[in-house]
Amino acid sequence: MLYRLFKLGLFCILFSCTWAYAQEAPLYSQYFSNPYLYNPSFAGTDGYPVLFLTHRRQWAGIEGAPTAYALSYHSPVSKVLAIGAHIRTESRGVLRSSLAMGSLAYVAHFSEKHFLRMGLSAGVSHHTADFTEATEAQQPYLANWASKALRFEAAFGINYHLKNLNLGLALPYLTEQKVLGSETQGMFTFSPLDQWVATASYFAELAPDKLALEPLLVVQKVGEQKTRLEAGTVLYMNKALWAGATYRHQYGITALAGVNIKPGISFGYAYEMAHAYTGSWLQSTHELQLKFKLGAEKEYGKEVQHKPRFEM
Repeated sequence: MLYRLFKLGLFCILFSCTWAYAQEAPLYSQYFSNPYLYNPSFAGTDGYPVLFLTHRRQWAGIEGAPTAYALSYHSPVSKVLAIGAHIRTESRGVLRSSLAMGSLAYVAHFSEKHFLRMGLSAGVSHHTADFTEATEAQQPYLANWASKALRFEAAFGINYHLKNLNLGLALPYLTEQKVLGSETQGMFTFSPLDQWVATASYFAELAPDKLALEPLLVVQKVGEQKTRLEAGTVLYMNKALWAGATYRHQYGITALAGVNIKPGISFGYAYEMAHAYTGSWLQSTHELQLKFKLGAEKEYGKEVQHKPRFEM
């Protein structure tokens, strides 16, 4: 009986409080490795073509808990232009969402290590709800909701780079994000400020080619009265290993680790503790990420590279 009540409560949180009203900006723990997931202006910033595969399993062990898969590709195409593409699928209980977007980024150079990047993404998303999977207790909450929705998606971002400092601001949803509702929703309603993501980082090289430290800060506005605040640091060792931790306000601690498997391939893992409010009710979260270098650094790569990451 208690498990059924908990399952119903979790369903109401995931559906009524989040998806039925709006789709929140995605949550990633390893954004420092691929900031393009948050901000389209970071397309091409590695200086060569790169492919990322990301899998996130939130609250593992809880039936219907959020699960996401993401594939992203981006590459510079000239000294001032870069392209990117992003595909993501998510599931939360009876809800499924798929998204595909393409990106174009532009770089305005002020000096060798001082520039401003701007990026724009556009695409479509498809959302479905399989109400046949809902329990009898959940059915009353679903009676007046549509089972499908198709939306036009657009995002905009900027990135200011000065030496080792990076500041970013992204508007991940330029369109209104009511995706499933009791009334038919139009494909496009301009609403750019409903959600935003701000990031800051500083790459400090402690020992050349051996040790570097990067403090991180992410602030996300995901609703009228909801803001996520996360801060932490990552330590890079011998151009081959990294480890770190972050703390998300009113959520908990995330442990980070990664390894350069071989030239051109790296693997990262993030482990998030159970939610601070619910304790043992919700299990821990796991996030896996693979990075593949798909080509040599462009001739202009050093001029467009935004971050002094270790070479893959």
